[in-house]
Amino acid sequence: MSYDQRADYQSFKKQLPKLLDSHAGKSVVFRNGQLVQVFDDRQEALSYARYEFGIGNYIVQEVQELVSKPASRSLLAGQPLTQ
Repeated sequence: MSYDQRADYQSFKKQLPKLLDSHAGKSVVFRNGQLVQVFDDRQEALSYARYEFGIGNYIVQEVQELVSKPASRSLLAGQPLTQ
């Protein structure tokens, strides 16, 4: 079974309103659609998750309002970014 990061992110977004009430400004670890642990510091959360689950089998998110950023027209058109 392969790890699905998108499913964890969707679970985080679904739980975000409740998390904002109880853990605003904290960092959280999600794995397999579940909230695993809450930390005061993002680095602590990353260290814990790497130790417990290895690399890439979890997500770490900061509990804050999500802000939509507009995409560039070239990105929307599928054109590569130029320097």
